[in-house]
Amino acid sequence: MKNITLTALFCLFTVALSAQKSTFKVPDSCVVANTRGQCWQCGNYYIERKKLPEALAFLEKAYSFDYKRDILKSIFNLHQQLEIPFDADRYLLQNNYDDLLYDAIGMGMDGLFELAVAICKRAIKIKPDIKAKILLVDYSQQGNLPFDLSLITTDLTSPKDMTMAGNYFLRQSQYYLASTMYKRSYEISPAADNIIGLYIISRREKAPFDMNLFLKSQNGLELREYAQFFSRQSDSQKLKKDKIPNQRQAVLMLESAVILPGGEKHKPLLARFYSDLSFYLLFDHKPKEAIEIATKALDIAPEFDFAYTNIALALLLEGKYEEAEKLYLKWMNQTITKGMVPIKSVGSITPSTFREAFLLDLKELEKDGITHPDFSKIRALLEAK
Repeated sequence: MKNITLTALFCLFTVALSAQKSTFKVPDSCVVANTRGQCWQCGNYYIERKKLPEALAFLEKAYSFDYKRDILKSIFNLHQQLEIPFDADRYLLQNNYDDLLYDAIGMGMDGLFELAVAICKRAIKIKPDIKAKILLVDYSQQGNLPFDLSLITTDLTSPKDMTMAGNYFLRQSQYYLASTMYKRSYEISPAADNIIGLYIISRREKAPFDMNLFLKSQNGLELREYAQFFSRQSDSQKLKKDKIPNQRQAVLMLESAVILPGGEKHKPLLARFYSDLSFYLLFDHKPKEAIEIATKALDIAPEFDFAYTNIALALLLEGKYEEAEKLYLKWMNQTITKGMVPIKSVGSITPSTFREAFLLDLKELEKDGITHPDFSKIRALLEAK
C-alpha cells in the first residue's frame, strides 16, 4: 500500500488497535476506506500480513458496494481458512452468466464439486449454454453426484454448441453421441470442426468416411486447417513410413488451397509439407518419389532450399553417388535459412548448417535400419575438416 495517505494510515492503525482476539469489525466512523477499491486494497493488505479476520472485514465491506467475483472468491477462501460457515447462496444469487461460470470453475478446481454443480445449475437457468452444461456433467462425475447426460444434448440450437457437445462426448469415448452432435452441427453449417470430428470417430470405430467432405470446401483457410490437422496426425505416428498416408492427405488439402484465389500465401507451408513427405518416403524405400516430391517443394518455393537434403539422400540411396556428392559439396557448408528447416525431419535437434542436417539424416535412416554402402563415404566427406 505505497500510495496510502497519512489519514488512511492513521485509520488502519485505529482499526488494528480495535481488533480483539479473532474478531474484528471495521468502525462505522472509518471514512478513508469508503470505496470498493480501497476496501479491497486494505483486505489484501491484511491477507499479506496473515491477519485474516481483519482482511475478511475489509473484503466484506468491499463486497457490500457491489458484486465482484474475485472479492467473493477471496471471502470464501478466508471463511475456509478461518473455519467459519459460508453462505453458498451468495453465489447462487448472482445473475451474470460469465461470473457464475467463473465461480463454478473456481470451485471445481478446489474440489468443491457439490457447490460447483449448484452454481452451474444456476448459470443454466440464466442461459442454457453448452459450456455450463458440460461443466455440470464434468463436476457431477468428479464428485460422484447424480446427473442426466441428456442435459448436454437438449435445447441446442447453434452448430457451434453442437460441435462443443460432440467434442465433449468424443473425449469421453462416447462415439455414438459425439457422432450425433457432429452430424446435427454439419447439417446446419458444414465446417472444419464438425467434419474433423466425424473423421476422428470414423477412424476410431474403423468405419468408412467420405474424404470428399474435406475437399468440398472452397475456403483456403479451412483447407489449410484440414492440412495442418492431417500433418499433426502424421506427427503422432512413431515410424516415419507410417506418417506417409496422413502427410499425403495434408499435401492434398493444401494443394487444393493453393489453387484458390489468394492461395499464394499457402505455398510456403505446402513446400514444407512436401519436404516432410519427401523425407518420410525415404523410410519406405521410395527414393525416386522422394526426389519428385522434394522437387515440387523447390518449384513452388525456391527459397525452401532445405528440400535439397532429401534429394541428395535419395540420390545416394538410388546408387547415384556422383550426383549426390555434387549436392553435398554444394550445400554442406551453407547455413540453413532461418525457419526453413522442418524440425520433425531431424528429431528434436535443430541443425543450423546443411552439414549438420546431412549427418542427422544419415543417423535417422540408420536408426530405422535403412543404409547403403555409400553412407560411409558421404559421412567421411561431411566429417572432414
